[in-house]
Amino acid sequence: MRYRDEILPQAQQVEQMADDAYRLGQTGVSAYLQALQSTRDARLRALQAEADRVAVLRSLEEAGSPFFKAMRSGMITALYNQQDVWAKFGYEGSSAEKGGYLHRGFNDLDWLSA
Repeated sequence: MRYRDEILPQAQQVEQMADDAYRLGQTGVSAYLQALQSTRDARLRALQAEADRVAVLRSLEEAGSPFFKAMRSGMITALYNQQDVWAKFGYEGSSAEKGGYLHRGFNDLDWLSA
């Protein structure tokens, strides 16, 4: 998150300043290219950090760690407790009062690939 919130916006500012300075003739091509290389490196580090973060989360998920199980369970509960988001993922709420899912189109999720 630090890359997204701090480092990348700063790199974008540096790139814009370098671009402006070069266009106005205040800096040479070497300094301009060096600034572009620095911002490119920051973007690559951000991508690598995100890939590392995803790999760690995936390894926790695949290992079936108690932490990941608790986190997943908590997030599912949090989602299903918010009626405002139900429509976003196709949940129509409790069906017990309506006869249950079996006789009420349990297989009608058009957004779920077959």
